[in-house]
Amino acid sequence: MTKDEIKKYLIWFLTEAKDWSLKEYRLYEKCYKENPDITEDLIRNNEISWENKKYQWEDMTNSLFRCGRCADIAVEIAEKVVNRMLFPPKERRADEPELNWDDADEKQLRQWLLCRCDELPGTIPLTATWTMPFAGEPEEAQFAAMSYVTDFTTRHCAYALFRGIDIEFKYPFRALIINREEGYADQVIQDIRNLYATAFRLSEERIEELIMLGFAATFVGAGKKKQETAFYTKYIDKWMAEDQERFLGIIRNKASAHFRGKILKKLTGSSK
Repeated sequence: MTKDEIKKYLIWFLTEAKDWSLKEYRLYEKCYKENPDITEDLIRNNEISWENKKYQWEDMTNSLFRCGRCADIAVEIAEKVVNRMLFPPKERRADEPELNWDDADEKQLRQWLLCRCDELPGTIPLTATWTMPFAGEPEEAQFAAMSYVTDFTTRHCAYALFRGIDIEFKYPFRALIINREEGYADQVIQDIRNLYATAFRLSEERIEELIMLGFAATFVGAGKKKQETAFYTKYIDKWMAEDQERFLGIIRNKASAHFRGKILKKLTGSSK
């Protein structure tokens, strides 16, 4: 097929094709994956409405991200998520010194997540309610693809783990475990450790606590896939072998009441 024929086929598939066959879909997939210049041109020139073909559009942009293209589009996706973050108003946190941040701090956190600055505010704002913008397919596939072109994905996981709501961490991090190459998720954890030491200004002890607590809560949670279980088991087995007393002590003293008994029961056979 010529370039013009490829472009026309992509436009046809995305705008006119109905009840397409598997053969037609495979040709569409081959066309956009093997011709990133044409694919990017279609997206950049807005020749096809995103709203009408949202999932196919995501497939095409994800393919471009994996080629190292269209970082600005990935940041636009991230910005929509970051702009939806909600924080409790000042009057609801006036009596909590650790929650004493202002509007400028919230703005700086958003800019940090989008990698537009490297400094976090002195008091890190905590969201008011938990959200799951990257839970399930195709959102997880999109999150993993974005990681090829922006560090937002690592910073998002770091903030979710710091925030302490395990389900906000579970899905985006699962995307990296499953959809990126072997070893990538391990590198992200090391990058998160570095961020905690520099941007978050946390002690090594606190960093270990956050990772242990987050991993343990995710490990006992429902709805895990095989790759997730293997990933968390690897770390938990290591902690249990190296210093079981310390690891279980962190669970007993620091884990939320909701998860404490579940984690201990899973690891030791007793909820105490």
